[in-house]
Amino acid sequence: MHVEWCGGFLSPDTSVVAAAGEVEDGEEWFLHDSVDARSGEVLGGFDTRGENSYDFWPLGDGTWLTREPSGHPVRWAES
Repeated sequence: MHVEWCGGFLSPDTSVVAAAGEVEDGEEWFLHDSVDARSGEVLGGFDTRGENSYDFWPLGDGTWLTREPSGHPVRWAES
């Protein structure tokens, strides 16, 4: 089993933390949570809207990028 993490700042007040792991049979799992950057409080799950959990790039201004199947970037914003 292994665990890795990634993420970044969605905005000055909110970060998104992604945890990924793999169990012994090779099945992968991913979790994305938004976190209050000042208090560390977990605010809840975060949907990156990307097809691949690794294709998530928070830009710090409330938006983030994912990638289309063609490889082109898609910019998303909090609703």
